[in-house]
Amino acid sequence: MTALLIILAVVLLAYLGLKGNVNKLKKMPRPFKMEELMTDPKGKENFVTNSDGTKIRTIVAGDGPTIIFAHGYGAGLVEWNIIGNRLVEQGYRIIAFDQRG
Repeated sequence: MTALLIILAVVLLAYLGLKGNVNKLKKMPRPFKMEELMTDPKGKENFVTNSDGTKIRTIVAGDGPTIIFAHGYGAGLVEWNIIGNRLVEQGYRIIAFDQRG
């Protein structure tokens, strides 16, 4: 019985702590609008066709030293729109691509 009460107390404290953090996050200003976050990086869209017929979409923009963006599982090249556009403005060339899957 004592162990159950301790477990319930720990769960309650964890819940209250998480709830407080969520409330703090909700009150924080949002530096980017959702529409801005959901647009592809600016640049020329190209398609690379692999030997098996798979087409991979790429976006290339800017001139200067090249930075290649590769996203992780479950993401897409849209993940790089904010930083990619800023790097192009600073004189870099970016290449972002959608990985297979």
